[in-house]
Amino acid sequence: MADAGDLKSLGRKAVRVRSPPLANRLGPLSLNPTPPFDRLLSLASGEVGRVVAEMPPDLRRRASGAPVRYEERVAKHWLDEGIEPDSLGLFSGPSLRDPDASLADEQPLVTLFLRNLWDWCEGDESAYLDEVARTYLHEFGHYLGLEEDELEPRDLD
Repeated sequence: MADAGDLKSLGRKAVRVRSPPLANRLGPLSLNPTPPFDRLLSLASGEVGRVVAEMPPDLRRRASGAPVRYEERVAKHWLDEGIEPDSLGLFSGPSLRDPDASLADEQPLVTLFLRNLWDWCEGDESAYLDEVARTYLHEFGHYLGLEEDELEPRDLD
């Protein structure tokens, strides 16, 4: 006859065999699940629009020269070029300080990676909006020709 210790051991073993671990049975739990991409896009484009609208007129005009693209995550072609998979944003193309900007094949472009931004903010919508604005301004700063060390004093690092 088995003693109580043996039964506990057998019981645990049987539970593992019959059922997945408790966490797997419950499925992913989050207090702030990731919204659909359309919702992240709506929030981000609205925030970027607000930021641009609040810019002084000369900067607002310059902002129109660097359109914004919104992507869910860093695409394979960016990964192949060495962009980190958890990047929040990216500026590509010539900056306004680039002397050969008019000869460039590529147009200036600010890209924001919306799911990465959401993950960075741990699902907090207010923090997401703040980080969208901050990341947009950081990448827009690169369009203006600012380097990383010039963005840091502006609290855009």
